[in-house]
Amino acid sequence: MYLIPKKIKNKSDIFLGFGFTEVIIILICFLVGLCLSSLVTSQNIKLFLFAILPMIAFILLFPLPNNVTFGNTIKKFLIFSIKQKNFKKYGGIN
Repeated sequence: MYLIPKKIKNKSDIFLGFGFTEVIIILICFLVGLCLSSLVTSQNIKLFLFAILPMIAFILLFPLPNNVTFGNTIKKFLIFSIKQKNFKKYGGIN
């Protein structure tokens, strides 16, 4: 019997670091963009609303060379900046 170490995730990737959950999120963004574009009559604005949400989702979910997504980097930065503000405000660990 072959044992899998705990640190290894069993994730089916379509591309390296890009799995089915990311594809589903992008498809949901396409559907939301389609609904938003149906509310407008101008063709340029329709194209913009249809394409902007999936592009943002793709940029936030695509893994960087260090195998971290841009969205995780932004989330960690926001958490760090909030903790820094609390540290400066209270003068230490609360």
